[in-house]
Amino acid sequence: MFSRPFWAGLGLGIMAGALLLQLLLAGQAGEPLPDPPPDAVYTAEEADLLVQAAVERAKAEMAEAAEAAASSGPQAEPEPSLPPSGSPKLTPSAPPAASPPKAEAKPSATPSKKTAAVVIRIEPGSSLTDTASLLKKHGLIASEKGFLDYMEKQRPVPLVRAGYFKIEGKPGLGDLKAILAGQPMDPGEGKAWLDKQER
Repeated sequence: MFSRPFWAGLGLGIMAGALLLQLLLAGQAGEPLPDPPPDAVYTAEEADLLVQAAVERAKAEMAEAAEAAASSGPQAEPEPSLPPSGSPKLTPSAPPAASPPKAEAKPSATPSKKTAAVVIRIEPGSSLTDTASLLKKHGLIASEKGFLDYMEKQRPVPLVRAGYFKIEGKPGLGDLKAILAGQPMDPGEGKAWLDKQER
């Protein structure tokens, strides 16, 4: 599957990496590396043996470091034992965190009662004041002035389109702006909705 030069390059790369790792570890330990004999030329087998020896030494050093960390671990445990003593204080706060989702479930049931859709018709040529009055009449906004102030602060000031608009629930001012500046309903469908509402 792979050619001979690939395997030779892979082997050389592994050997070079192992030697570099050994140099790095020796530099950290402060131990001088033995000087190779002058004009040393190694055969492939000797190089493999040297690499294996270096890898085994590195594994042994890592195992020693892991053991040292494990033996120093129990000394570090008293520090983590302090947070568990504080964690009982956190655990009582955790159940209230679990209870808000239940509280959220109750409000989600209440909006379902208010999700009745309302269809309004904005007459051609209506101003923002006329639109605010219509929205207030249907209970979609709390204050005409608040709606007007919000719309006038937008840059550019959004243009309210004429036509029939279906509004579900009680949307915020941003949602109302998007609905009223968006595509109106089909006139026939809008008129049918309005007839149902008036009954």
